[in-house]
Amino acid sequence: MEIRVRFYALFTEFVPEPEISIHLPEKSTVQDLIEILNRELGDKFSREVGTKIEENENLQKLIFIGQYSIKNLEGLATPLQNGDTVKFLPPMEGGSGQVRR
Repeated sequence: MEIRVRFYALFTEFVPEPEISIHLPEKSTVQDLIEILNRELGDKFSREVGTKIEENENLQKLIFIGQYSIKNLEGLATPLQNGDTVKFLPPMEGGSGQVRR
């Protein structure tokens, strides 16, 4: 199956292109994708992104499949489907909590 992977903001420092396509075996999970990205994108990605995501559940909130964080799905065990887009989004902070009109 083919998965599109998009990298945003700080993640683009560790990848050759902001969007790549990866071929994965059927029934692959986000964990499988991370392991393949670690191998294919090299030491810099593995060291700065891949292994940190595996070790830190808070960083897993930054990985989305479509509109959903994997933390709201099955975490790293979330199954992937052909045609999915996996996004690595930057951490976001701030805001006053007030809605402005």
